[in-house]
Amino acid sequence: MNLKGLRKSCGTLLVHLKVHPRVVKAILRHSRISTTLDIYAEALDPDVVEAVGQLDRLLRQPERMARPKTAGRGATVGPG
Repeated sequence: MNLKGLRKSCGTLLVHLKVHPRVVKAILRHSRISTTLDIYAEALDPDVVEAVGQLDRLLRQPERMARPKTAGRGATVGPG
């Protein structure tokens, strides 16, 4: 991840933690609070928060992410 990505992640996490936008603005050194709000407003959207929560739950379940074991040339082991 590059510096710009780290900065965006920092801002998104701060907003997610409900840090006041004025404080986020100061940390990220934006000249105007409107810049901060325009960039990070999506992190406050309840639909975005729910979608990220669903993705988090999915990724924390390793059995869902595991690839099926194969036997030989692409044949799947087990019922299928």
